[in-house]
Amino acid sequence: TGSAAGTTGVTATWNGMTGNASLTVKALPVKITKLEVTPKEPTIFVGEIQEYVAIAYYSDSTKKDVTKDASWTISDSSIASIAKGKAKGLSAGKTGVKAEFEGLNDTAKLTVQDMPVEIKTYQDLTPQLAAPDQVSAGDKFNLKVTLANIGDEDVTDEFTANIYVRKVDDKKSGEVTIASANAEGWTLLKSHVVKSGLKAGATMNFEVPLQLLEKGTYEIKVIADEDNITADVDRSNNQDQKVTTAVKEEEPVTVPDKPRIPKTGDGSVIDPKETNNVPYMLLAVLLAVIALARKLTRNKEQ
Repeated sequence: TGSAAGTTGVTATWNGMTGNASLTVKALPVKITKLEVTPKEPTIFVGEIQEYVAIAYYSDSTKKDVTKDASWTISDSSIASIAKGKAKGLSAGKTGVKAEFEGLNDTAKLTVQDMPVEIKTYQDLTPQLAAPDQVSAGDKFNLKVTLANIGDEDVTDEFTANIYVRKVDDKKSGEVTIASANAEGWTLLKSHVVKSGLKAGATMNFEVPLQLLEKGTYEIKVIADEDNITADVDRSNNQDQKVTTAVKEEEPVTVPDKPRIPKTGDGSVIDPKETNNVPYMLLAVLLAVIALARKLTRNKEQ
């Protein structure tokens, strides 16, 4: 039985006679039995690199890193690219990763997410707001904003005064609208860009035209942000940043009545709201045709 690869001699003796031979033992061919790609389900942000590793397992119980020798492919090339096991996130989404080596393959997944937005809020920019107590639905009105920098540092960069609104449950007490604490989430209504910045201790005034389309009571507040950001709008709870406006029903529009239509025969009139004009128009045309036919018949008889 061959125990190792190589060549050896074989001697046989019988009845005083000896015979010699040589024996060559060859090693069994080593074959790849498995290819494994790791990690299996990583998550990265757009622009980041994820490194995969491909390990080949062989029949002689050995293994080898074949990451650079394997062939790599991505299921969706719009989400990520890959070369020599290094995948780069291109856009948000999920895609598959595949490595092939010496007839075997293995797969993994890749999740790419958008980079998180870093919210920069200017907490020292404190607004005072003024708005009408009541407006009609659909009417435009001006929100008056006085913005004060109560901090010790100048705001030199351009910033955005984001105007948020939420509809609140309301109860009537005489002529006064009382906003209750049971409120919905804040929604970005409009943004006002301030390009000049604001020095420490200084104030500025501006007006922003707004329009609310549904009846109800609304709270309005302003938050000074680095940009127009809709996420995490409840990060400020200063009461002086809010103003309440009630929106009443839109005034009804009076439409003048249409001319009344004469009835056929008796000379009375009917309201166009009570019937359709089309049948009477058709009847008038039919009567005209009948009258014309009678006239033609009389002319032939003469």
